[in-house]
Amino acid sequence: MIVALLVLAPRVATAQPSEHRSFSVYFENDFLFGGTSDSSYTNGLRLAWDLLRYNEKLGRINRIASLEFLADALNGKSTIRPVRNACLPREGREGGTRRCGSLGFSIAQTMYTPSNIVQTQLQVNDRPFAGLLFGSVYLNTLRHRLQSSTELQLGVLGPASGARQAQSFVHWSWSPSSAKPRGWDNQLGNAVQIGLVNTYLYRPAKFEWCRTKFGCNGSYAENRIIDLTPRFEGVLGTHMVRATGGAILRVGYRFPDAVGIARIPTTAARVASATSLDPWINVFAAFDQRAVFNNVFITGSSGYTSDDRWEQASQITLRRSVSEMGFGVAAGIARATIVLQALRRSAEYAPGGGSHKFGSVTFMLHTPPNIRN
Repeated sequence: MIVALLVLAPRVATAQPSEHRSFSVYFENDFLFGGTSDSSYTNGLRLAWDLLRYNEKLGRINRIASLEFLADALNGKSTIRPVRNACLPREGREGGTRRCGSLGFSIAQTMYTPSNIVQTQLQVNDRPFAGLLFGSVYLNTLRHRLQSSTELQLGVLGPASGARQAQSFVHWSWSPSSAKPRGWDNQLGNAVQIGLVNTYLYRPAKFEWCRTKFGCNGSYAENRIIDLTPRFEGVLGTHMVRATGGAILRVGYRFPDAVGIARIPTTAARVASATSLDPWINVFAAFDQRAVFNNVFITGSSGYTSDDRWEQASQITLRRSVSEMGFGVAAGIARATIVLQALRRSAEYAPGGGSHKFGSVTFMLHTPPNIRN
């Protein structure tokens, strides 16, 4: 799967002219929307480029990498058949034989800190300082009832991530009166990280409503008002191993059929960017329940910078069950989308490690497909 993503994806990217392109900026911080400041997951920044195109090779690669063929076997091809003409179809998603593929690339940085960022000694009763810098390539497929996405991430944990410099610069430039982070000498050491994130969103027909005589079929003219989308995710990597189940409820006016998560994938996976030809808006609520088997940002990895590795010094343990709730608003026009979210995550370690609040802002610029010609 990994070889297919790295070798074939760049070749596919130049195979045909793009049908739709999107550039996105993701910013997450624990100071946004009433969250706490400089604790736990404290900051994330991601730049992403999406290329949507009529390309069957992308669909076949993603079908294998995302294990989508298993969904075919379980549900039958008639329930998740390919979209007819495009990722965001002009004629709806009823019938058709052409697979639609979306190819994307991104670079991101995330950082994590204990509650006390000025203490210079190792804090064995709190989570460690940690930063991750990574790049990724991802593929998305939008089908009749199923959205699937697979993302390959490659990065580095530790001082090489630049998290210490990034947080120090932000405090110096944006908030000179705030406490200066002084505990980064105790951060987790340099270690290469690799991961695979698979995400699936299934859209039951009974859980969506559109104000048109033909109902919800994924077309631009369907006038979507409400939908409820179950979501499943699996993360397998050196930095994280977890399984997630949840759902997203959206209520609004003429919003796109594609469900955009609009999050940085170390915290939540992303699927296709969402756009529409007409102004649209929705409010949404999302809930996820996670089974966490490994989280390097809490348990640590090899290469710790002190004499004793974090695994040996730590007096906290990873919580296996973690929940997260998010509320927000999304709005867009043909060439731009903005998403604002407030999130609350339950305790990730014990003892201590209480619930954590943070906010997320996503801004996307689109080159929409010309479907009116």
